[in-house]
Amino acid sequence: MAIQLKTLIIIVVLLVGYPTGYLIGVEPKYSTEQVRELWQICSISFRTKYPGIDEKMYFPVCDCYVDHMRSSYTPKQITDNMTWEEQTTLTEELKVKCNPIIQKPITFT
Repeated sequence: MAIQLKTLIIIVVLLVGYPTGYLIGVEPKYSTEQVRELWQICSISFRTKYPGIDEKMYFPVCDCYVDHMRSSYTPKQITDNMTWEEQTTLTEELKVKCNPIIQKPITFT
């Protein structure tokens, strides 16, 4: 019984304690630092453009932006050599996919 419990604990630690990509032999495309930088750029952009914006408004959108970039682009495509046209395409993709998350509050008249 004790050996089975130890085995179960080891399996849980391996599955939960390590990123899944490493378990299946796939390296993550983005480092933690790159993800933080992308998210911070989004956050600063929202707060600069809309001073006083509530965190509940831009947090989910920035999460969506970063998730979309991570799933669709490599770090090199995002950070190094994007042309103006590619930047415009990315911006439109992000607006279409993520901006509907922002819901305007109901106004009663």
